[in-house]
Amino acid sequence: MGDVMDRLKMFLFGSDHIISVVVDEKLKVKECSNSFIKSFGLKNEVIGEKITMYYTDVDSSCLQDDYIFTTKADGALLFNNITVKVIVIDDTYLFLSELKNLVEIDILDQMASLNQDLVNLTRALDLKNKQLNVTLNELKSSQASLIQKEQMAGLGRLAGGMAHEINNPLGIVLSDLEFLWDFVSASSKVSKDVIDKSFHYDKINNYQVDTIEFGLDELADVKEEIMNGLTRIKDIVASFREYTGVDIGTDEYAYDLNRGLSLAIDLLKPELPEGLVIKTKLEALSPLLINGRAVNSTLTHLLRNAYQAIEDKKGPHGTEYVHIETRRTENTVNIRIKDTGVGMGEDVIKNAFDPFFTTRDVGYGKGLGLTICYETIVVENNGHISIESEPGKGTTVEISIPINKV
Repeated sequence: MGDVMDRLKMFLFGSDHIISVVVDEKLKVKECSNSFIKSFGLKNEVIGEKITMYYTDVDSSCLQDDYIFTTKADGALLFNNITVKVIVIDDTYLFLSELKNLVEIDILDQMASLNQDLVNLTRALDLKNKQLNVTLNELKSSQASLIQKEQMAGLGRLAGGMAHEINNPLGIVLSDLEFLWDFVSASSKVSKDVIDKSFHYDKINNYQVDTIEFGLDELADVKEEIMNGLTRIKDIVASFREYTGVDIGTDEYAYDLNRGLSLAIDLLKPELPEGLVIKTKLEALSPLLINGRAVNSTLTHLLRNAYQAIEDKKGPHGTEYVHIETRRTENTVNIRIKDTGVGMGEDVIKNAFDPFFTTRDVGYGKGLGLTICYETIVVENNGHISIESEPGKGTTVEISIPINKV
């Protein structure tokens, strides 16, 4: 009888018109035809699973030869119910069902083909997504590296301006020290002669007399100039150290926004266009727990953009202004920087925060300044930054930073 069952299964399993399933006495699937797989849209192996997962109304009472029953077909693609005939040979239970027509067979074949296409497409998309993620991570890493370089370049420009600012008081101090040296040299020669008792007034030359007399008259003023110059140098260095946060060991610290603005304005003095007037209206603000170095960098970029916009304005326009205002709401601190510069159109504004976008000539900007501002305010601090501008009418940049507890 085993040969009979084998030949019967070979015939039945090779037919596209008949759904065939072999089960054991526990109703577990031992074998099934390809038409069964297609009918239920299966992908995985079903051997060992209970037939009741698919033929929900089956129980052990159905395991009778020539028994016919109708059951709900759970998960079938083209039908809800199916009629099943049971054939029993040598304790082998064969469940047979007939597909109604060739249309059903064709549809099942097409669905199986589409399903395989979908599987292949999903695999291809997964592979493409992995490749895109690798590329995206590489781009993010490159962008982060370029942003860091741009920030370092910005510090370099500030350091260059700071060196220029230091050079002026340093030159005065050096000149005054040279004057003092002449005075001390002349005075020490006279003093030495007095001590050696070889002093004769008539032997003092006119240069020594003039130097000593002038030195005595100017000594107080020279001392004041030296002290003022050294104090200015000390203040410039202290401002730069405070601006960079070099003495603070953490990324986030209690940050005074108004102080940050004052530092940025002071350090950018060497870049201030001739005739430009800065007006400030700074409300009292509570300290923010934030990365002050990054915010200082943002303020510097915005002020430098305002200065450049005014420099780009062609022809005489009278006095130009940059208005800087801070204010506090219940939940935010806000900064408003308005310039009377050249302005920009909507086509520029919509791309302003994109990396590497710039309207300046090659070599005069990398297009990362506003990207750094966006990263600092929006990405890192959940804030908001907006631009309003019209060609020839200046630009207004507004920043809003959520208040947090220090």
